[in-house]
Amino acid sequence: MFKKIVLIGYVLGLFFATSTLQAATQEQNVESFVKRFYVKVLNRNADAGGLHYWKQALLMGKLGG
Repeated sequence: MFKKIVLIGYVLGLFFATSTLQAATQEQNVESFVKRFYVKVLNRNADAGGLHYWKQALLMGKLGG
């Protein structure tokens, strides 16, 4: 019984560690996308407020393409 509990804890730990890493990677990808959009389309670097707004909007699913 104890071995099962340890194994379940280990598997859950791996799952949550992987989910956290995927979320961090997704956030980095969205931020990179927004920065590239600003440079390629608007011919300027993203300002902090605009970067935050668009990144959060895309991550929260408020916008999509």
